[in-house]
Amino acid sequence: MAFINTAALTKQLKSYFKCEISNKYIHQSSVADRKCNCEVHPFKWCEDESLDITYARKNISFQTICDGFTELFPIMIEKRNETDETECELWSCNNIYTRCDGL
Repeated sequence: MAFINTAALTKQLKSYFKCEISNKYIHQSSVADRKCNCEVHPFKWCEDESLDITYARKNISFQTICDGFTELFPIMIEKRNETDETECELWSCNNIYTRCDGL
């Protein structure tokens, strides 16, 4: 049986960046070094290179939901890929951000 010192592990992980989608850790010195260490397939996008884009791809604002553009990476929910554009036909789009005027 192996004993894991969680305090030491937590301290050590603070010097690492977590690639959320690929679920791996890289050293902070590898972040924004112009080498892709956290590639997201099939999008050819790197979590560790464009941190502002990474934030936008993982966090959504109301005005970007059902706007005709997929901003979020798909996630599996009940064996289906879901995005910010999933099942938009079920929601009324008459709000301050969009208008359903037939155009």
